[in-house]
Amino acid sequence: MSNISISIVLHNTYKGELNEVISSCVNSSIPVDIFLIDNSPNDKLSCFKEDARVTYLKSDNKKKVGKKYGVSRFLFPSRKTFLIDENGILIHIIDEVNLNTHPMDIIKIFEQAEIGLKS
Repeated sequence: MSNISISIVLHNTYKGELNEVISSCVNSSIPVDIFLIDNSPNDKLSCFKEDARVTYLKSDNKKKVGKKYGVSRFLFPSRKTFLIDENGILIHIIDEVNLNTHPMDIIKIFEQAEIGLKS
């Protein structure tokens, strides 16, 4: 099985909460590549540049990326996950993110997609 790529768009996200999500993903049974796209108006999360578990990208502060994906709102972006396979095909959008189950929700969706391809 190939790695799953996970992109997490950030906006003033709490470091502790983000660390928990990263740890959950890294500790799963499926290998993952994690990309953090930081839309925060400051550099408080830039410490993740040095985190070997992730690839950190600083986005523009005008929220252009969030607007293109329909997640930008007035004060805070909505939490939404776009699952894209290794061929660049969008296979699922998670509109309601449950932080307690999110990593496992992603894995289940990819496993179901893989089973569907085999049948």
